[in-house]
Amino acid sequence: LLLFGGCFAAGVVFTNKMKASMKTPLNATEINATLGDTPRYPNATLNIPMSKAMRVPMGMFNVMFGSASGGGAVFATPDSFPTVKVWYDGKLQAGGYTPTKSQGKLFMFHKEAEMIGLQDVPSSKNGHPGTSFLLMRFHNAKRLMDGR
Repeated sequence: LLLFGGCFAAGVVFTNKMKASMKTPLNATEINATLGDTPRYPNATLNIPMSKAMRVPMGMFNVMFGSASGGGAVFATPDSFPTVKVWYDGKLQAGGYTPTKSQGKLFMFHKEAEMIGLQDVPSSKNGHPGTSFLLMRFHNAKRLMDGR
């Protein structure tokens, strides 16, 4: 019963934070500040509503891993996810990043205490080609990388 109560309370807190996050404005300037000099796929456009929805889970992720801080954004492109991933593999490795690990459709790269993540985001495509993807960047991610 205590476990159920704790899970229910966590669900309420998460829901309330998500509602508040969706009401808070978000723009490309904020996202660019969060992602810093992380390469941007050239044939992609920023999806503001999906990026807003990611703020709460990303914030919880930062809390779970203590010193790691960062954020992410969701982008849409008419290209396939494998095409996007090949582009990021080349760009990030040329920039000194090393592939760290992958789980399903999540791919991580690191350079010193910096970590960049790329994840295929399921979306309703309504028969249209293309994909959405989440691009994440974490600064001071040593604790996060220690689990690699």
